[in-house]
Amino acid sequence: MTSQPLPFFQVRENAHIDASQPLAQWYPFPWYQVMREQAPVYYDESLHSWSFFRYEDINRILHDYEAFSSQLQAEAADDDTMLTLDPPRHHQLRALVSQAFTPRMLSQLTPRITQIIDEILDQVTQSTHTDAIAAIGFPFPSAVIAEMLGVPREDRDILQEWTETVMVEQSSAMRPISPKAGQAYLYLQDLVKKRQRNPGEDMISQLIRAQIDGKHLDFTEIVTFCSLLYFAGYETTINLIGNSFLCMHMFPEQEAKLRAQPALAPGFVEEVLRYCSSIQFTIRRVKHDVVVAGQQLHENDRLVLWLGSANHDEAAFPNAEHFDLQRTPNKHLAFGTSIHICLGAPLARLNASTALPRILARMQDIHLDPTARLERVPRVVAFGVKSLPITFRPVQ
Repeated sequence: MTSQPLPFFQVRENAHIDASQPLAQWYPFPWYQVMREQAPVYYDESLHSWSFFRYEDINRILHDYEAFSSQLQAEAADDDTMLTLDPPRHHQLRALVSQAFTPRMLSQLTPRITQIIDEILDQVTQSTHTDAIAAIGFPFPSAVIAEMLGVPREDRDILQEWTETVMVEQSSAMRPISPKAGQAYLYLQDLVKKRQRNPGEDMISQLIRAQIDGKHLDFTEIVTFCSLLYFAGYETTINLIGNSFLCMHMFPEQEAKLRAQPALAPGFVEEVLRYCSSIQFTIRRVKHDVVVAGQQLHENDRLVLWLGSANHDEAAFPNAEHFDLQRTPNKHLAFGTSIHICLGAPLARLNASTALPRILARMQDIHLDPTARLERVPRVVAFGVKSLPITFRPVQ
């Protein structure tokens, strides 16, 4: 244990990298290694919380929901979501939502996802340079989630505009605090009311119909889940797409493998999730006194679990700093694990696994602009870049 301030937070506002520098030298990877080796369990006085950095410890905590709570306050709040609720209420909500968010629904969505990315690439490939975040990262997940929710086509541009503004303003997806976030939340409320009056086959309608033992999701629960799916899913997929471009840039031999064998796309996506986890940490509260890794923890202690560090732990991932699209096994924690594993993980995986082969089929000789000064997204929990200027040769 150490009493030194966390350097990750100290330098956060200046987190940037020139496109010519190795990604492995970019914060926070070297810091994670130091912490795993020198202070794997660390108390930060300024944050009043314990930080954990090793895979084994973090995996144990995530699985033990009897001792470690996602509900950060002892009592549930009115605006808690599945992310911040414990069983049994968590199980009830997840079971109901899962009736609408099914593998069959995602399978039926796949042709439309393919069509959406092709339409985006039709526009992108009219030039030889673009910002991969603005031109692909933003519009792609927005269109897919809007399709799932049944947002009318005439409303999708304004909803995407609101969401992009929220991302720039660093607002919380679950507690809208900016005017644009509030407008988007009110729009989703109105959309749910319309589906209650006139249900269809979209996800909102399925959520309305979902029931277990005669119990249904109430209006607020449906709106809250849709908001969570839209904002959290949107940001995660943007970062996943952007980080995929970064990894192709830093590991060209892996990009070459993917180009030669597009069927390897799911493995490539899993390694991007491990190497550049879109979400770098999650938080838990100690429910009762317990010992982890030799450290005594007390009731209501706050824990910061560094998923990004766990995913680079050599004890769990041999040769962890090497990017390997055929890594097996690859039990990363990018989406969490156990009962709180991200419900939208299959959608994020499907989006990226569908998009990447289409991108490589339409764009050759992809390179980052060597003069670009990449800046990380401003949310400390996330890992991604604000913009990603690239050049390429369109495939005719």
